[in-house]
Amino acid sequence: MAIFFSTVLFFGLIVTVAAGIVLVVQKVRHRGTRAGRVCIAAVVVSVVCFVGFGVTHEPSEKPQDPPPASSTETSSPEPAQSDAQQTTEPSPAVTPTVTTPEPEEPAQSAAAPTETQTTQEPTPPEETEPTGTPETPAASEEPPEEVDPIEQAKQDIEEATRDLFAEWYKNTTVDSVTVNEHLGTEKEGDFVLLVYATWDVKNSVKMTNKVLAMYSEDFAARVGQDLENVQELSVFWTVPYYSEDDTSVKYSYERAGAGMYETGHMILVE
Repeated sequence: MAIFFSTVLFFGLIVTVAAGIVLVVQKVRHRGTRAGRVCIAAVVVSVVCFVGFGVTHEPSEKPQDPPPASSTETSSPEPAQSDAQQTTEPSPAVTPTVTTPEPEEPAQSAAAPTETQTTQEPTPPEETEPTGTPETPAASEEPPEEVDPIEQAKQDIEEATRDLFAEWYKNTTVDSVTVNEHLGTEKEGDFVLLVYATWDVKNSVKMTNKVLAMYSEDFAARVGQDLENVQELSVFWTVPYYSEDDTSVKYSYERAGAGMYETGHMILVE
């Protein structure tokens, strides 16, 4: 339509110019004014065509505005697409980005308390289980801790006696050890030690008595230093070479300060 009006306008202008020239010539020659009418008509037609061209030409300029928008859209890293696709894509892309973060934050806040609640619920049973387990062994360990001190002292004396014989006296064997409470003193924790030992060596009577006397005296001295709670001591020796069942030699001692002194002996081997 714009082309039509522009064409008519072009010819209208030509006619107007021609009619104007003719009108001027006629005025100079004093002739009729028909050319003036033609000129006026041509001017009117030109004006109308100019207005029509302006009206029809404006909408054609309006669609030229979106290309800059399309150029900005094409500057994005996405591949080139049609104008319709590019205009529709940004609008939904903007709306979800605004709406999505809003529901996510309450969803996370709602999920957070639920997780803390679930973690707090199993913790009480886990704490009660380990606390209950140590109680049972504690109860089982209490009886051994409540051992009678007198019985413990007797065991210590017996172990020390066997260790001394094994370390210092060759060819001897401790048959038994008896530790009794000393009832002759008012002090608690005093004991009487009875040791039954065997000396299995074939030797003369004189050498046998000499060796057993030496062993008994040395043992009494060590008891006086190491076992201070032993107040009385008796050592019974069996010599299988002379008698397999009967006691052959016996030595008795009592405490005197930090040592032991002999109170009596019995020698059956002669």
